[in-house]
Amino acid sequence: MINERLQSAWQKFSSVEEKGTVKSATDLIIQREAQMARKEGRDIKVDTQVIKDELFGFYMAGQETTSTTLCWAMKYLTANPDVQARLRNTLREAHERAHRTGGLPSAQEIAQADVPYLEAFIQEVHRVGNSVSSIVRVTTKDAVVLGHVIPKGTDVFMLTNG
Repeated sequence: MINERLQSAWQKFSSVEEKGTVKSATDLIIQREAQMARKEGRDIKVDTQVIKDELFGFYMAGQETTSTTLCWAMKYLTANPDVQARLRNTLREAHERAHRTGGLPSAQEIAQADVPYLEAFIQEVHRVGNSVSSIVRVTTKDAVVLGHVIPKGTDVFMLTNG
């Protein structure tokens, strides 16, 4: 499955024109790899273990965290009816056309909507649910962060809960 998605994305972004539209994490990863390869004057590498590991994380690991996050969101909303009411009203205001017609907002309307209360709610669910406590990455080159040298090959832990 991962190899098929990589090949599909590679076909979109392998040409110099890059006419493809980014519609997924796979597309974005391959688009960026293609841009970097062109900038560095090297061949595009779409089937590296690093790329496959990242995609595996998106496809497989994301399922558990998504379901856990949704469960926490439902628990939080049922325990806090005032938050539920405010969120409902905020979403109705943000998607007034859909609410007025009894329909659903389009994907484009959802993507373009600026709903700070929804963003705050999602952040609070992540904080309370703590479904992902940290993300680990390995540095691919030496880096300096706030004046501290981080050598290539260092495991970097990013805490998601502050």
